[in-house]
Amino acid sequence: MNIAYKDMGEGSVLFCLPPWPSGSSVFIPLSDEIGKKIRIISPDLPGWGGYSNTMLLEPNIFSYTRIIQEFIKSFNLRSFNILGYSFGGLLAQTVNLQGVTVPEKTIYVSTIHSGDEVYEANKIGFKAFELVNNLHIDDAIIQKIASIFIKRKLNTSAKPDILNHPLYKQVLEEDTRSQIDCLVEVWKSISDKDWLKPYLKQIPSMVILGDNEPDFIHDESIELSDYLGIKPVRLNNSDHNHLFTEPNRSASYILNFLIN
Repeated sequence: MNIAYKDMGEGSVLFCLPPWPSGSSVFIPLSDEIGKKIRIISPDLPGWGGYSNTMLLEPNIFSYTRIIQEFIKSFNLRSFNILGYSFGGLLAQTVNLQGVTVPEKTIYVSTIHSGDEVYEANKIGFKAFELVNNLHIDDAIIQKIASIFIKRKLNTSAKPDILNHPLYKQVLEEDTRSQIDCLVEVWKSISDKDWLKPYLKQIPSMVILGDNEPDFIHDESIELSDYLGIKPVRLNNSDHNHLFTEPNRSASYILNFLIN
């Protein structure tokens, strides 16, 4: 799939994930502010604004995350940073949790989260998905792999009802990608919490939000900050569009965070 994108400025690379349904143009004002020191690369995600007009067959957070991972890897960079704006912040969290493309630092701007599932991702499961996806393994083999994994976990968890688990049935019925996603969910549902690790906390992060955000964005940005153990940057008298309409309010914070 061909992805249109903007490549602006020079310096340390910052991949910017736009808010839905915007495209890469939303970051032009920010590049005008920091482009002399920061190179912004921003994709137009399929089905959103911009020029990547192809719509995904499965337009969900995981399919968009896979596209972002492949997009980032295509640049063959040794180091990079990520900024996620609004829904783009949720995508950034998912990208970071899967561990396929790991940034040096992450900036979450006026973002949301998806609750505990964001914070407790099965990194092993996602690695298994990546391997299977790259090898193009036949669905029938995936079913056997899923069965072996689940039964092996069953032996250690002593929960004999797993074969009747609705998600396990999905593993046997859905396409390859859905099978792996379901496998991860089944594995999570029958496992103790000690195998889950908060990978988000391992990446230095910043959270920026305006004081006049919609209530749910304000609250979830604060919750994410609390989880990460950081103090958010709060912009007085700024609404949800602040990074586009008044990027100068955030520019110095972003520069200091990325360069220092």
